[in-house]
Amino acid sequence: MMRNLLKVVVAVVALSALDSSAWAAPSFKAGESYNVLTALHVVRKNEVYWVNYTRGEQKIPAGAKVTVDSIDNKRVDFTWMGKVYRFDYKNNDAGAPVDEMLAKFFSKEDPTPKIKAMSEKAQAQISRGAAEGGMTKWQVLYSIGVPAYAGQSKTFNLRLKDVMDADQWIYHYNKFNRFTIRFVNGKVQSRTE
Repeated sequence: MMRNLLKVVVAVVALSALDSSAWAAPSFKAGESYNVLTALHVVRKNEVYWVNYTRGEQKIPAGAKVTVDSIDNKRVDFTWMGKVYRFDYKNNDAGAPVDEMLAKFFSKEDPTPKIKAMSEKAQAQISRGAAEGGMTKWQVLYSIGVPAYAGQSKTFNLRLKDVMDADQWIYHYNKFNRFTIRFVNGKVQSRTE
């Protein structure tokens, strides 16, 4: 009996170690290339904000290859397709460390193979920037990006794990209009304007 209990405890500890390492952030450095992990929306020609206004002028899709030109504790300048973009990802010095903040948006791992392994319907939804019933949290992140709020918390100081743990995400079209996505069992249940 004790031997079986010990095996269970060891298995739980091993699984929890794997889970926490899956959320480990890479060390971001200027001059290195990364993949856009979650869709980013561009406003005013080359500006991207942590709020991720979904009615931006252009969407930089998940999987896009970028090069980080410069980085500090609030802003990253990166190049995509020959154009430099300024990404303001924090609005104060509180919250998670820089690497954990940026891990919501950029990754060394390319998400494209995961997206291509999804159903044709899910790929089409992601391609057109949808957030529809039945989509998973990851599909929504690939499709429209990180929300402005996860639960009741602004996401500028949340880690990706914190965002994924919330079952209500609020997005802003612009400064004045927003919509809410509610998840049940990790899938979109409703979207309200």
